[in-house]
Amino acid sequence: MDPLALNIRSIAVHLSPRSPLLPFDESGSEVAEQYRIARTKIIQHPGSPRVLVVSSAGTGEGKTITAASLASVFALNSDGCVLLVDADLRRSMIHTQFRLSSTPGLAETLQGACHLEDALIQVKQFPSLYVIPAGEPKANPTELLDSCRWVTACDRFRRYFDYVIVDSPPVGAVADYDLIQASCDGVILVARPDQTKRKHFLEVLERIPREKLVGVLMNCVEKWFLWKQPRYRYPYDHAGSHSGKAARDETVGRTS
Repeated sequence: MDPLALNIRSIAVHLSPRSPLLPFDESGSEVAEQYRIARTKIIQHPGSPRVLVVSSAGTGEGKTITAASLASVFALNSDGCVLLVDADLRRSMIHTQFRLSSTPGLAETLQGACHLEDALIQVKQFPSLYVIPAGEPKANPTELLDSCRWVTACDRFRRYFDYVIVDSPPVGAVADYDLIQASCDGVILVARPDQTKRKHFLEVLERIPREKLVGVLMNCVEKWFLWKQPRYRYPYDHAGSHSGKAARDETVGRTS
């Protein structure tokens, strides 16, 4: 079913010039190309996952920015529709990054206070991208996610969208993550070299079901001389680099 048939709100987003999010254009920056590589690896994954959870071992590792940027780069392929869901009901950030209202959102949908269609937002400048903010839960988030409404919502996501990217709390921090990933197809774990604790990361990695682990995305990786590659003289090499933090980060994707 076409989401456009649901009479969804269409809202223009206004990213800050310093936002680390991708600028939704055809720029040839290194970080944008790394996200395109990650997109290709996900599309070619033998399990064909369509509803993907993006999580991390702890806070401050860049899972929300990664989730938003992945959804954005998927949306650059105009062949289908992509949904970004903020399921981190305790520390929601998606609406802040996109400068959207936090309500109505996923919490109101799971509480039965609104229909799913009321929480959906179509990004006006990029019609292939849809967003569901977290909303404001009036009950414990675990209880909201441990309900048939969450399972039903995921089923509807699959019906309406080609790919769904779900931002979740860190693995093991609260029970929310386990409830979220139970209804999704795959898990992408984000790590940051200057932030992630190796021992804790390996413990978290063991908690993810093997059949659901799509891969690991390394965030904020410093360049190493052995990683340098020749710059191919394609036309996009002449584009200027992005402003903001994302221009200084190199995100490297690796799928299992």
